Amino acid sequence: MKVKLAPVSPDTAPPPPPVLDPEGPTVVLGGADPFHPDIVPQPASLFGPRSAFLAGADGPLFIADTGHHRVVVHHRRPEEDGRAADIVLGQPDFQTEGRNAGRDDATAATMNVPTGICRFGDGVAVADSWNNRVLIWRTMPTESAVPADIILGQDDPAGQRPNRDLRAPRGDTMHWPFQVLVHDGRLYVADAGNRRILVWRTLPTETAQPADFALGQTDLESRSDNAGGPADARTMRWPHDLAIIDGRLAVADAGNNRVLVRS
Repeated sequence: MKVKLAPVSPDTAPPPPPVLDPEGPTVVLGGADPFHPDIVPQPASLFGPRSAFLAGADGPLFIADTGHHRVVVHHRRPEEDGRAADIVLGQPDFQTEGRNAGRDDATAATMNVPTGICRFGDGVAVADSWNNRVLIWRTMPTESAVPADIILGQDDPAGQRPNRDLRAPRGDTMHWPFQVLVHDGRLYVADAGNRRILVWRTLPTETAQPADFALGQTDLESRSDNAGGPADARTMRWPHDLAIIDGRLAVADAGNNRVLVRS
């Protein structure tokens, strides 16, 4: 016996489940007063976190603990409030803080205001904003203080200056990168200070590998607000965040008070 099912109209279709539970979060991490005079970084503390990335349904969970200049990692997705992280990147241990672990120069294992995180192949990428670079681990780190395998935006692990102090940006320099995104085999970097999105058509494999092209500017050597003219659909001013919506790239164009979505 065959039964013909009546089509379901949008008016009668059941509503999709809510993205956020109306009863609140399942787990809360961090939450201590960061301005308490005795505040010190600990495995369970956070100070001004800017981004988080869950690599799989059960973890690991990466959190950009921006104010402590580090990324804390939970090997498994936390299931209780205040859970301590398992490892830390950007600092030698959980109790150390300060830009680049208190050093004057950077290394492949330090950070200065990390803001964005995403999956990168089998590993992870971090926008190390005030070191003007992106740090990439080819595989998911399982121990603390592991140095990055690839650095984009600088040609030396000690480098940290915007656009390497060159007169103009290039495809291999950055100025305050705020977010990273990998989609469909491409790497996108919100290079906020250069008012552009850098794009690699394939995932980079070497330090200082230049981007293939930029969105928001007419070439890889320009950095003016809105490409030197009035804002339009091709230009940007302080792009801060990236997302994919129905397969299309979306950019939070903060300086122009808008979100751009590629058609």
